[in-house]
Parts: sequence; structure tokens; C-alpha cells
Amino acid sequence: MPTATATAKDAGVCRSPRYDRKMDLLSTAEAAAAPDLRDRANIDNRYKWNLNDIFSGWEEWQRAYETLDTKIAAYAALQGTLAQGADRLLTAMQLSDDIGQLTYKVWYFAGLKYDEDQRDNAINAKRQQVQILFAKASQASAWFNPELLAIPLPTVQQWMSADPGLAMYRFALEDLYRQQEHVLDEKGEQLLSLDRRCQAPDDQAVDRPGDHAHLRAVSRDPGDQPQSERPRGVVRGVPQRVRRPREHLRVAL
Repeated sequence: MPTATATAKDAGVCRSPRYDRKMDLLSTAEAAAAPDLRDRANIDNRYKWNLNDIFSGWEEWQRAYETLDTKIAAYAALQGTLAQGADRLLTAMQLSDDIGQLTYKVWYFAGLKYDEDQRDNAINAKRQQVQILFAKASQASAWFNPELLAIPLPTVQQWMSADPGLAMYRFALEDLYRQQEHVLDEKGEQLLSLDRRCQAPDDQAVDRPGDHAHLRAVSRDPGDQPQSERPRGVVRGVPQRVRRPREHLRVAL
């Protein structure tokens, strides 16, 4: 009587009987059924984040979004004024702080609302609306580093010595001068900012327009932001990427 191997050879196929038996066993295996998804409404509130700590609702979020848009336009309008004196530089630094802090709230409220139900296209549209505003903010702030570096460092240090408000940004400003060789000219920085429109934050991270090199100073209200989420500056105004908290981690905002 022909063996299994011989039968296989006669058919023009060379297979091992042991291999065939293994494949037969695997063919009967079935994938485990996917677990049923839990309805968020049925989960105890202690396991869910409370976004009312950021905004009471979408109306308040929309007002903050419009305020952020206005502040970004005001920041862009400061271009060409830094050399006028310490008060102009301080205004730019403080306005940049305001933009950075408001950016957190506007982005995280929309982003975390979307994480609650990623099937909601209306909320996803608001999330994308914020991303477009971030691209606008990057372009609106591209002028700052080159314009500041056109002012001699001794002049800026003299301004800081005479103005306590500006002095709190000493490390950020002096460190930018230290990295001067890595900063592009105004046209280069503007071109770099345009690249923001081609980059969409992934599901876990967000590019924040407030994260430019001149924002490395301590926030005027450090308690407003978790230590791990405060703006961090980088070379050439390219923003850092910060992880967004996930609800199942029970992150308190």
C-alpha cells in the first residue's frame, strides 16, 4: 500500500506526513471572538476624565478658539518692532506665553473629546480645525528668531538688566543666541513654517505652535500646566511632540 509520502510524490508534490498532520490540526483552529465594546455612558465617572475642568462645553471652547486666533494675528503684527526696545520684546514674549497656554486648552479639549468616540465626525472636524490654526500660528511666529538675532546680544542683556519682567526670560533669550548658527534667516524660517501644512499630528502626538525656542522661559503661571506638558523649546522653532494622555490611564487634567 503506498505511503502518504509516496502518494505525494506521485502527485508531483514532496511533502512530509508530519507537516501534513500539523496543518490539519491548525485548520480546525478558530480565532477567538472579539470582546464586546463597553458603552462609555455605563462606565463609572471615576474612571473617566472630566473635560469640564478645561471648558464647560463647546461654546466656551469656540470663544477660546477665536481668542487664540486673535492672539496669533496680534503676534504676527509685532513683526519688525523688536528693535524698538525692551517693551516690544517683552510684549512678544508674554503674548507668546499666552498663545502657548491657550493652545493646550483648545487642542486637548477637542482632541480628548474625539478620543471619547472616534466615530464622531463632527468632533473630528473641530480637531482638524485646530490643526489648521496651528499651521497658521507657525507661520505667524516664523519671523521672531531671525529678527531677535539681528539685535546684538549686549543690547538685549542691557534691556533685561533694566526690566525685571524681561529678565525672567534671560535663559531663553541667551540660549537662542547660543544656538544662533542653527537658526535660519527670515525666508528660511518662513519656508520651514509652511511645512506645517503638510504635517498632521498622529494619533498620539501634537505639534504645538507655542514650542519655539523663545518659549523656554518658565511660564508666568507654572501651576497651569503639568510639568510633563509645559512648552519645551527647540532649535529653529521646530516644535516638540508631546504625548496626549489616554483616558484608560485615568489622567487627571
